[in-house]
Amino acid sequence: MGDAGGLVLVLLGLVLHVVLVAVAVRWGVLLAVESALRPGSGTRKQIVDLLREGRLGGAGPPAGDPSTYL
Repeated sequence: MGDAGGLVLVLLGLVLHVVLVAVAVRWGVLLAVESALRPGSGTRKQIVDLLREGRLGGAGPPAGDPSTYL
């Protein structure tokens, strides 16, 4: 039974690691987009253009004018 307990702990550690990495990547992307949208950054237009082209967000451009979402 000791081996099964160790295996469970290893699997739980692996799942926790995957979840924490996914959260860190998501947080980093959100921080990068937020910093890019600050006034004076010069990249707001680039992000709006990417939204229009459907290359940012995965599911294509939102309905309407993307600049209203930023």
